[in-house]
Amino acid sequence: MRKLYTIGETAKLNDVSIQALRLYDKIGLIKPSYVNKDSGYRYYSSEQFIYLDIIRYSKYIGLPLAELKRIFNNEDLMDLRKLLIKHKETIYKEKLRIDLVYKDIKRIISQLDEYNASDKLVVNRKFIEEKYYVYKRIDEEIEDFDQLDFGNRLFEVELTKKKMKLNLEYGQTFKFIDNKAHFLTQYIEVFKESKKKEICPEGEYLSVLFDKGELYKAIKVIDGFKIKNSINTEETYIINRHLGTSFFEIYELKVRIFNK
Repeated sequence: MRKLYTIGETAKLNDVSIQALRLYDKIGLIKPSYVNKDSGYRYYSSEQFIYLDIIRYSKYIGLPLAELKRIFNNEDLMDLRKLLIKHKETIYKEKLRIDLVYKDIKRIISQLDEYNASDKLVVNRKFIEEKYYVYKRIDEEIEDFDQLDFGNRLFEVELTKKKMKLNLEYGQTFKFIDNKAHFLTQYIEVFKESKKKEICPEGEYLSVLFDKGELYKAIKVIDGFKIKNSINTEETYIINRHLGTSFFEIYELKVRIFNK
C-alpha cells in the first residue's frame, strides 16, 4: 500500500498552507487521494506533490488556477506548454508597458529635481529627447492661462474617451508676432505606442522656468539670450506645464535651436 500523507504533512512538505489545500479541494483543482469517511481527514499521495509544484510555480508567474484545473483533468503536458506560450506573450507585453512606465517615472523624477534646483527666468540650454504629442488647433483668441488650462482639460477628456495613454506633460505652442503670443495648438504628451501621435524631435532647446502670469517676461529673457549669444531658433515656442514639487504647476517655455 502506498504511503499517504495527512493534510498537515502535505502542507509542510510542499510549503503550502492547509487553507490552500482545502481551497484546491473545494474548487476541484486537487482532490485528496483518500478521505476518511468517519473523521473526514484528508490524505494525499506523493504522486500528487508534482501538481502542487506546478500550482506554486503557476502562482509565481501569474497563471490562473482555472486554466490549471483543465490541464490537470486532461493530464496533457502539451496543454500546459500551450498555456505557457500564451502566458509568455502576455508577460512580454506587460514587460514592455512596465519598461515604458519605469522610464517615464525616472524622467519625471529627474524633471522635478531639475525644476526644484533651477532658478526662474534664467535661460538653460539643454538637450531634450524625442517625445510624442497629440495636437489640437486653437481657434479662439486666448486671453489668459486659465482659458488655456480649460481647453487642455477638455482635450484630455476627449483623448481619454478614445482610450489613449496620456503622459503628465501638456501645454501649448505659439508664435511671438508684433509683441504678442499667437497661440497655434494645444498638446498632450502620450506614450510611444499610442496611435495618431506626432513626434516632437529631440535636440537642443533654450528653456526657462516661469510662474503663471510671467510668460512675456520669459519670452523677453529667451530673446535676450538669443541675441547676446547669436543663437538662431525655430519660430514656434512651446509651453510645457508640469506638476511642481510644492503641488503648484511649473511652467516651462522652450524653443528648439536650429541645427547648424
